[in-house]
Amino acid sequence: MTAVSLAEASAGWNAVADTYDDLRSGVGVEILRDWVATLPTGASVLDVGAGTGRPVTETLVDAGCRVAATDPSPAMLEHLDRRLPTVETRREALPDGDLFGRRFDGVVAIGVLFLLPPADQPTALGRLAAAVGDGGALLFTAPAEAATWTDRLTGRTSVSLGTGIYQRHLAADGLVPVETLVDEGGNVHHHLRRP
Repeated sequence: MTAVSLAEASAGWNAVADTYDDLRSGVGVEILRDWVATLPTGASVLDVGAGTGRPVTETLVDAGCRVAATDPSPAMLEHLDRRLPTVETRREALPDGDLFGRRFDGVVAIGVLFLLPPADQPTALGRLAAAVGDGGALLFTAPAEAATWTDRLTGRTSVSLGTGIYQRHLAADGLVPVETLVDEGGNVHHHLRRP
C-alpha cells in the first residue's frame, strides 16, 4: 500500500474548489434518495470524499440523516462547513483515515474511489466496509469496467478496477451486493449491504 498524504490527496482539488462547487449538479440524486429510503429514519451516514457538500451531503441532510463527512481538501471542506454547519466534518484522506472511528447505518463514497492509486483502492474498500454497521449499507460510484482516464478539473489520473474486483474485496469484508444502478449522467452506483 502507498501512504497517501493529505497534501497528495488534495493536490489539484484545493485550486478548483470554487469551480467544482459551481459545476455540481443533481445528477444521481434520485438514486441517492432511493438508497436513503432503505436506511432507518434519522440514519447515521458517513459521506466520504464529500467535497463541497453539493449535492450528496445536502441530499443526506435534507433526508433527515445525521451526517458526518470527510474530505482531504481544506478548500472543499470550507465550502461544506459554510453550507452545512451542522455536519460533523474531518479532513482525512482514504485509505489512511479512520473515518471517525465508528460505524454508521450508511456510508457513501460518490466520485472518490477511482481517484486513488490502484494499489490503495483495496485498503480504501476495507476502510469503507469497516465503517458500515450491522444491517447497514454502502453506496459508491465507479465505472463497471476496468478503465483509466484523466480528471477534467485536476488533470489527475483516475482508475476503476471494475465491478468484479470491487465486489470480491467487499465480500471479503462481509458486504453483499444489492444492486448496481446507472444514473442519468452514466455514473455507476454500487449498493451493498452488511447482513
